[in-house]
Amino acid sequence: MLVIRLWVKRSLRLWPLPPETGGSTVQAGRFDSPRGEVRQSTRGGSTVHAGRFDGPRGEVRRSTRGGSTVQAGRFDGPRGEVRRSTRGGSREYGEGVVAASSSVRVALVQADCSSDETFDARIDRVLAETDHACEHADLVMLPELWSTAAFDLDCAREHAQPFDCALVSRMSDIARKHSVWLHGGSFAEITDSDQHFNTSVLFAPDGSIAATYRKIHVFGYGGEAELMSAGDELVVVDTPLGPTGLATCYDLRFPEQFRALADRGAQAFLITSGWPTKRIEAWDVLVQARAIEDQAWVVACNQVGMQKGVQLGGHSAVVDPIGTVVSRAGSEETTLHATINPAVASEWRQEFPALRDIVEL
Repeated sequence: MLVIRLWVKRSLRLWPLPPETGGSTVQAGRFDSPRGEVRQSTRGGSTVHAGRFDGPRGEVRRSTRGGSTVQAGRFDGPRGEVRRSTRGGSREYGEGVVAASSSVRVALVQADCSSDETFDARIDRVLAETDHACEHADLVMLPELWSTAAFDLDCAREHAQPFDCALVSRMSDIARKHSVWLHGGSFAEITDSDQHFNTSVLFAPDGSIAATYRKIHVFGYGGEAELMSAGDELVVVDTPLGPTGLATCYDLRFPEQFRALADRGAQAFLITSGWPTKRIEAWDVLVQARAIEDQAWVVACNQVGMQKGVQLGGHSAVVDPIGTVVSRAGSEETTLHATINPAVASEWRQEFPALRDIVEL
């Protein structure tokens, strides 16, 4: 896969925040990462944490049904832009080159994918939530196998879809309607040769397919390998985040995949997932570890709900290239919003060039 990179400096602009309603309490504190204000609201009220951050500044908003979390601030770092062309594993959007934006509003739809809901009802509900999330974001992301539930392999087998299915078409329509980047999570794909894959689709703002990724590390422990075949292609695609690597759930446990994506130019990772509560502490650590060791943004969308006796753990997160958790959801159904400065990755790699010191062993 050919990778061409060019960095030009660009700064972050803030986006307007919606008004908050209801009562609130305020706590002051100091943080070690981007400066800002944090506001967390729940049904019936909100809590505000105001504090100073020591690193690049940013803005985050997390919304839930009936409430939201807000971190407001600005980035001080040098401006940056990434341009790249790719071959294989992705299709180029527009003229074939996507410039990294000065700021990117992301929304992670942490959907309840409980297996007691019907396939059709879940699709209608989650796509309605996605449609709403697109009104306040530049890039929206869904969880792994959300339409069939990540741990419900019977449903995945029954409702496996060809790539040109109605679900893919409906997600394309949403991306085009709102002119946003939409990572559709993943769905249970079946090919003409009856092979099953756990397939992710990334849509460009015109509704075209910017990239597809078939999960490389299928989850043998959870039985996924009994149905799904493993993909065999790494994918790095130009997005407003800069060169962006795609990964799915269990891939997170394999750092060599993410290092390979970084070697191909990735400065951000989009990770769609169905991670259980039982191992959610590992999830929390691993999303930070992938950001730290590859000096890249990590945008990781998980799901919640009960699936075949397995509780899904949530904790969708946005982690900056230094390893600071910019925003993290709880264990409830929610949409997590954050604003990312893509230039931070290249700035941090220049300031602290750990990737240059890699030694082949």
